[in-house]
This record gives sequence, C-alpha cells and structure tokens, in this order.
Amino acid sequence: MLSLKITIKKIMIGCLCCFISVVLLLAFESKSDGGDKTVPAVLLGAWPLQDNARDSIGTNHGVMENIQFLNIPPGSPDRAAFFNGRNSRIKIEHSKTFDVGTQDFSMALWVRCATPLSSTLGDLISKFDARSRRGINLHISGSSPAYSAMSDTRHVHFGIDDAYTSSWEDHGKPWLSNSLISNLVAFEGELYCGIADADKPEDRAHVFRVWAMILIIIQSCR
Repeated sequence: MLSLKITIKKIMIGCLCCFISVVLLLAFESKSDGGDKTVPAVLLGAWPLQDNARDSIGTNHGVMENIQFLNIPPGSPDRAAFFNGRNSRIKIEHSKTFDVGTQDFSMALWVRCATPLSSTLGDLISKFDARSRRGINLHISGSSPAYSAMSDTRHVHFGIDDAYTSSWEDHGKPWLSNSLISNLVAFEGELYCGIADADKPEDRAHVFRVWAMILIIIQSCR
C-alpha cells in the first residue's frame, strides 16, 4: 500500500459544487496488538464544517477559500459548507498525523451535489503530488461515454498512486478487426470487456469474458 510519508504539502477538501457537512479521517492498524485483539481505529481528524474549518479533535485546522455556510443555526445537523465548484476549497497543511504508512485508513464525508449541476464534478479530497505522482484523491466522476459504455456520472472514485510503473504485456486484442475496448467491468470475480465495432455487422457489440484467454483460443483456431 502507498506510504503517505511523501512530499505532499497540503490536503485539499472540496473542488466541486456541493455541500459538505462533516469530514472524518481514520486510521486502522492492520496488525494485532500481540494477542487475538485487533488494534481499534484511531480518529486522526474531524472537520464538522459548522462555521469554520477547524479540526475538532486536533490542531490540523484548515484555511478556507471562498467558502459559504448555509443559513442554518450552528450545531444543526443540516448546516454545511458550500463549495461553488470554481474556487472554493479548504487547505490543510501536511502533518505527521497523516503519515499512516502502510496501515489501512478510511475517509468519510457527508456530501450533497448541487442540483441542477452548474459546474464540473471534481475532487472531494486530494492529497496528491503531481511532480512525484504520489498520493490519493477522492472525487465524483462525471465523464460522458460513447454509445457503447455506461456513464459514470456521480460515481464516487478513489485513486491511489505511488509512482509505480509496471511493464506492459501485449495480450493482443479482443477481436481481430478491432483493438478498441469500449468498456471494462468486473463481475463475480471475472473481468469482462466490450467492443462496439467490427468489420462485419454480426461481429459488432460483443462482450468477452477473460478476453486475453479467449483471444488466444480464437487466434489458434484460425
């Protein structure tokens, strides 16, 4: 797992048009404490976002930029911070508190996207260094697919990268006349891919299971 002891300077909260009421960051120790018991989770930070960006359990306070709060009395569970989707964000300086190493960790946010959507979707939390290509991000996707794929609009996406680059392995293509895989999906432990076009109408819009193995079988039979 990615070690978060890296050169990321800030955590960024909120880059899309939405309401966020509470942000929690927890770390889970994956090892036991020497016996049969598992070390319980530790709350690393909590930002209620009632009328400021202060960490309610520690000193990792955030700096707000262009944040507004709903006209609801502080303390109400309905009160939340509003991010305008353009230049609203909260910066939290890096702290040793966030060095979870190879431990499991969890993030929790209460988010409601604006309706109708007036801006592009984007990051909810970002702790990523583009130069070293290390870090994590949690965002809401919003890509528009072609006619052969499903939309991922409003799907929650978590990304993690430790600048690891593996070598490519050529497994061929799913169909001899088409190397373009339009979509991928994992279902019940198997990987499926789909193609939209082919040289013959009857070969279009096919779905393949474990496509690398099927391709080898197809090529060996021709």
